[in-house]
Amino acid sequence: MEYGSYLQELGQAAEATAGKVVSLAGGYFGIQLLTDGANVVLALDLDGDQGWVTRAG
Repeated sequence: MEYGSYLQELGQAAEATAGKVVSLAGGYFGIQLLTDGANVVLALDLDGDQGWVTRAG
């Protein structure tokens, strides 16, 4: 996936989920979801075939 397409995909995901694009480091970004007391971030797996992955903390 080209970087421009990656950024576009992130923007569409943020809009669809009412989330916010956040920096993860190294030029990568994720979508921080608005939740009740939890920190949930979606990230697009660019190196594998997992698609969107979720991290919660």
